Amino acid sequence: MDFSNQQQIALFVSVLFFLMICFLAMGIYQYVLWNQKKKKMLSRTKEGAERNDHFYDKTGESGREGGIFAGLLGLISRFGAKTTPVNSIDHSAMRLKFLRAGIRRPNAVFVFYGCKTILVLALPALYLLITANMKVLMPFTWNMFFCLGFAFAGYYFPDFWLAMRIRERKERILLGFPDALDLLVVCSEAGLGLDSAIYRVAEELRFSNKDISDEFRLVNFEMRSGKSRQDALNNLSRRADLDEVKSFIGLLNQTFQFGTSVSGALRVYSDTFRTNRRQKAEEVAAKLPTKLLFPCILFIFPALFVVILGPAAIQVFQTFLK
Repeated sequence: MDFSNQQQIALFVSVLFFLMICFLAMGIYQYVLWNQKKKKMLSRTKEGAERNDHFYDKTGESGREGGIFAGLLGLISRFGAKTTPVNSIDHSAMRLKFLRAGIRRPNAVFVFYGCKTILVLALPALYLLITANMKVLMPFTWNMFFCLGFAFAGYYFPDFWLAMRIRERKERILLGFPDALDLLVVCSEAGLGLDSAIYRVAEELRFSNKDISDEFRLVNFEMRSGKSRQDALNNLSRRADLDEVKSFIGLLNQTFQFGTSVSGALRVYSDTFRTNRRQKAEEVAAKLPTKLLFPCILFIFPALFVVILGPAAIQVFQTFLK
């Protein structure tokens, strides 16, 4: 039994009205929460801005794209700034995540929240429009279930995308870090200071590993702009968020503190790092037989049994039929 057009329109309007009430309640709650934290936000805004000044790379992504794309990002950013109030601490944490993903736009946090809000509203509405145009008969409870599911997926999809991008960038940095260490060792033993060596490595890796090149250029930019070498290296450790980079920065800080040779420390750490990578590769290789056991049992052995025992089973079956 088909619904009439009026019943479909009434169902569509009722679902949209329900979603509007839900998001209105969420907006009121967020506004009340923001009002309660207003004084704390004002007191910490300056501190958060000073803490994050060293993160923004003026030679980064800002201003590379123009036209329609830049206008669309600006519109989404303004929408996200109005619909999702965040305090300075949350803004700093999200900004650090975007820096770890290699995104240095100053409005990246508001674009992120704007995309989440748009997806939460757009996916359920798109589902309702498609079902209404295709005249698919679905119970009201199932429609509500699918709408809430699409809204949930739209809310968490940007988080999933950001986590994937952070993980991929960490893998690229980890893959190219031994080459950067070798170049640092060569530059240090050739007589260059650490600042000049970092800049030289950034220029050499500009095409082979852009992520490490950008990070080293940002370290050099921070040191040239007045930050201490230790602070710039600690910021690199926070942005990379890798144990190998953290131990490397700790070694350099100890070298500066005790006045030992930088080139010697880099040579020892480079050898140790390559030894650790070889041991991890051997560990992964030792685990391969155990990991391949279940695919062999589930996929390869049944095919072998069919090929080997199949003809014999057919002959036995034909014999019994005779």
